[in-house]
Amino acid sequence: MKFFSAVVWRLAMLALPWQTRWFWDANLAGWPWEQGRLSFYISWFLILAVVLLNWRPMKNCRSAKSYGWAVFILIAGSLLASDLILQSARPMMQWWAQVLILILFGLGLCRAQVSRQQMAAWFVIALLPHAVLGFYQFAVQHVAASSWLGMASQLPASLGVSVIEAGGERILRAYGGFPHPNVFAGWLVMGAILSVWLASLARTKKRLAAWAVLSGALFGALFLTFSRSAWCAALVGAVGLLVYLKQDKIQLRFGLAALVISMLIALPLVISNRALVQTRFDLSRRLEAKSLEARTTSWKQGMALFGKHMIFGAGPNAELLTLAKDYPSPAAAPLEPPHNVYLLALADVGAVGMVALLYLIILFARSIWRSEQRSLAIVLIFPLLILAVFDHYLWSQWAGQTLTALTLIMVCARPNQEAGA
Repeated sequence: MKFFSAVVWRLAMLALPWQTRWFWDANLAGWPWEQGRLSFYISWFLILAVVLLNWRPMKNCRSAKSYGWAVFILIAGSLLASDLILQSARPMMQWWAQVLILILFGLGLCRAQVSRQQMAAWFVIALLPHAVLGFYQFAVQHVAASSWLGMASQLPASLGVSVIEAGGERILRAYGGFPHPNVFAGWLVMGAILSVWLASLARTKKRLAAWAVLSGALFGALFLTFSRSAWCAALVGAVGLLVYLKQDKIQLRFGLAALVISMLIALPLVISNRALVQTRFDLSRRLEAKSLEARTTSWKQGMALFGKHMIFGAGPNAELLTLAKDYPSPAAAPLEPPHNVYLLALADVGAVGMVALLYLIILFARSIWRSEQRSLAIVLIFPLLILAVFDHYLWSQWAGQTLTALTLIMVCARPNQEAGA
């Protein structure tokens, strides 16, 4: 049984970044509505297998009951959401199915006694095919469609595709196997930081070199996403990791070596595409100004949403139903949730749900603070807190929820002084 469990959780980690699924389409305001789609992801089979192979009933676990009551209040609040109709029940059901599956996955990995280093190693390994895809997509300026891999076709000439405008051309940003470059970038931030950390734990120079090269590949792919918030999160995460590694001179030396090698690998990309970097930070450019305006507008809409549903919220994944009432059908562009996780969560669960959510956060923070490696936990979580300020996917999309869950699971996982996979 242990052998099968060890194989299955590794397969689950490899499958999680892929967005392959069966889904029933949904539309809102004349456009496809991602949050309204009923979806079943192929990775769910492996997650459920991990849960079943490691299932054991909990006995007299006070902390589990405390977490359970907070989750129950959040679910009850969703049922009492202001606009509880069939149309809003479907996206809320999908959101809760995804969250509960990830909670079960975390419990399964905990019971399987998977170490933090093991999870980190397989997280990085699972990202490698996507990094390779990112390099290829940027080189050929095309994302090929594949239903087997959960990828939609993306061409820079098509409207709605994430691009950079420079020199009169539209340059495609790297997607990997993810639904958007920003989502891909979020995963790469965590993967790059973890690969440097694994390099710091290496016992031999060969392992150090291997993790450093992998780190360089992930940092290079991260650059090609041209995600400004992810670049900022990666910088903060790298600095925080070096500060954490100061307690061990050997680990600090190995971590610095991995970062230097990573920068040497990524530097040619930065130099050859420096004009695109300048464009991303030039807010006078049409697309950059449009991006800033869209975020500002979404934040205002988030505040307005909370004002309309202050007690129980609009319901997770159902906030766009309220927004759609203010737009004609078809709308001029697809509606998007507020680009800020904290604001979106407040609008979705309301004041009652936010109290329960804050209680969950306090319980989690207290357990982390009591652990011996709380500094490492802060290093891993802080980049997510930065990403959450500028986008919504960590709360609203399966790929983002998975990234959040895996990070929190790694923070809670037992330490292991061996860096092997």
